[in-house]
Amino acid sequence: AGKLVPQLCMFVDMVPLFRELADKSMGEMIDMQKQQIVDLVVPRIGYLAQSLSSSDPVQEWSDAETAVDAALYHLQHLQQTWNPPLLSTSIFGRSMGFLADVLMTIFSHHVVGTNSAGGVTAAGTITPRACHFLSGLFDKIRQGLIQVFERASASEQLLSTSSNEWSRFTAWTKVWESSLADIERALTQGVFRDVLGPELAGLVRAMFPDGSPRRQNLLKVILANDS
Repeated sequence: AGKLVPQLCMFVDMVPLFRELADKSMGEMIDMQKQQIVDLVVPRIGYLAQSLSSSDPVQEWSDAETAVDAALYHLQHLQQTWNPPLLSTSIFGRSMGFLADVLMTIFSHHVVGTNSAGGVTAAGTITPRACHFLSGLFDKIRQGLIQVFERASASEQLLSTSSNEWSRFTAWTKVWESSLADIERALTQGVFRDVLGPELAGLVRAMFPDGSPRRQNLLKVILANDS
């Protein structure tokens, strides 16, 4: 039985009609899994952005952690179903990479303020305590996604090449615990090369609301690099 399934999949892939049906079926399955992730996460983080002005842990933070746990559990269960050789490594990477993008994009939208049209809405104040929380939350998502791929005998490299959001999300994970000097240094190192200038500028304003000259100079550099 262990050899039969891969052989059957190979046979299906060799027949054009079967391949077309398989592609259609896989596309429908991925759309369904995407919606399930949305349903697991979005209702729980609707007020996350507003809660980031708090200097103490609040219920919205616990709800966000619950949402991450639920989404990662769902992806881990899916990984066991899709585990190679049932799907080839490349198809597994593309399929799971797409769903990883869905999860990362939801949190980027709700925290950073990127909207579906590619625009940026201004983030409110983000306190140091909230930054610490976000650092742990985003890192938990990253590490969970890496584990999903590693359990399928894949690698973080496959995840990074299969995902459109990995580099951006990794940059956000690093920014939460950063000082202005850290962000300046990261800019010169290309850490934010896949991040829109208005996105990063909005976070700098939200994380450092004091309006210091150093902050203003950094904002000028960020926006100048984006032009």
